[in-house]
Amino acid sequence: MISHNNRTPTQPGRRLITPEDGSAPYYVVVDFADEPVDEGAIVNKQMLDEFLSASGTTTGTDAFLSLAQDGFVLADGAPVRIRLHVDIVGPVTLNVQSTGDKPVLNLAGQNTQYWKMGSWVALVYSQAQDAYIAPAGDLMHSRPTVHPISLPSANWTGSAAPYEQTLTVPGVFAAGYLHQPYPAPASFATYTLSQLIVQDVVTDSVVVFHSRLKPVVDINAVIVSWLLNEGA
Repeated sequence: MISHNNRTPTQPGRRLITPEDGSAPYYVVVDFADEPVDEGAIVNKQMLDEFLSASGTTTGTDAFLSLAQDGFVLADGAPVRIRLHVDIVGPVTLNVQSTGDKPVLNLAGQNTQYWKMGSWVALVYSQAQDAYIAPAGDLMHSRPTVHPISLPSANWTGSAAPYEQTLTVPGVFAAGYLHQPYPAPASFATYTLSQLIVQDVVTDSVVVFHSRLKPVVDINAVIVSWLLNEGA
């Protein structure tokens, strides 16, 4: 990682002059005499901002994203805004200007993301986690995520209530989320009578459903998931 700490000289303003004619080098002390309208900082702010941030459309694959940004410095807190060129449907890393493949995490530390092609995603690099973090309020947290499901009537287990069925639902996380099923219109009556609930998310993407009455027809629905610490 390139350091972007402030330079702390022991000889402020000192410069080494090396004559082109080969004579001995010598030191001078240089001060500014440009009579500025605004003293300001002796930096190019636009260039500095570009060094400490990156923005643009990604390349690569849906698992290994890349972003070209000349002069980018991988530094703690560096902001990155990416426009996705592909759908993201699982774990993903981001490599900005050949600084290395870094995992993209949400606030709960989960690496599996579900984003649509063309979406803009704001990230911040965390040196402590060596990863890009999507802050609260970003695209992935500003709206609940929706996951279509189908519960076959033949897959309910148990001889008495509550009846149980386990599904694999990609994108449903075990920690930090509230999950609520909502039926498709054609399944509304069966859903209501069965009193279907999400009983547990055992591990990421493994969801256990309970029903007080065993459904005799398939239930089509969606699971809507909200991040509990949004805005924290």
